[in-house]
Amino acid sequence: MPLKDWNLQATWDAAYSIGAEGDTGHPSTRAEVKLGYHRAAMLPYCRMRAAGITQALGWTPPGPSIILVGAGFGWTAEALEALGYTRVLSLDVSTYVQGTKAGTEATEVDARIVGVGLDPAAGEGAALRARFLDGGARARASRGVLNEDGNSGQSRGRIRQALGLAGNQKADWGVSESVLESLTDAEAQQASSIAHQYCTQVAHYVVTLREGNHPGYNWKTLEAWKTLIPADAFIEAGTFRVL
Repeated sequence: MPLKDWNLQATWDAAYSIGAEGDTGHPSTRAEVKLGYHRAAMLPYCRMRAAGITQALGWTPPGPSIILVGAGFGWTAEALEALGYTRVLSLDVSTYVQGTKAGTEATEVDARIVGVGLDPAAGEGAALRARFLDGGARARASRGVLNEDGNSGQSRGRIRQALGLAGNQKADWGVSESVLESLTDAEAQQASSIAHQYCTQVAHYVVTLREGNHPGYNWKTLEAWKTLIPADAFIEAGTFRVL
C-alpha cells in the first residue's frame, strides 16, 4: 500500500506549500500568501523540471513519445509542449486530480488570500487574485490527464490509443514524477515493471534523501534507487543529475 494517499488534496498541498508572492515583497504586517499544489505556484517549477529532464535524457524537439506517470494536473506535459515536444501524455489515477482537473482554482485561491487578512475582491487582495488566477482550468496539456495505471492490457491499450500508438507499440519513454518516494521498495519495483510494458525506456524524477525531507516517505539517494531498479534511469530533483 502506498505510503501517502494522493487521492486527498491535503496530501498534495502538504507536499507543495509554496510562498507565492516571490520577490515582489509583501508587507511585514501580514503573512505571505502561500499556495499549495496550485498552478501559479507550480508552473515555474514544472518548466524547470521539463527543461532539466530533456537535458538529462538527451531529448530534442519534437522529441520522442513520452508518458508522464504521476503527472498531477499535467503541468510538466504542458511545459514540454511549450518547448516543442509533440507526443506527450500525462497519467494520474488520483481521484483528487481526476475530480478537479477541469475546474478552476478560484475558491481555493480566494481562501488563501482571506487567510492572510485580505479581501480577494478589493485592493491588494484583488491584485493577488488576478496574479494567481487567469480563469482557465487546472489541466491544459493537449492530451489532458488520463485516468489509467497501465495494470491491465485494456488500460495499456487506452494509453497507447491516447498517444496515437498502433497495436502493441510502446512509447519511447516513460517518466515518473516524484512517484517512487511514496511507494515501498517492492511497490517501486512493480511500478517500474508495469511501465516497461508500455514504454521502451523508463526514468524516474525523484527527490532524494537529504536533511529536512518531509517524514513518511521512502527517501533514498540516487545511487540507492539505481541499485534497487538498475534497468531504469534516475534523475535527481533540483540538480538533474542522472544515473
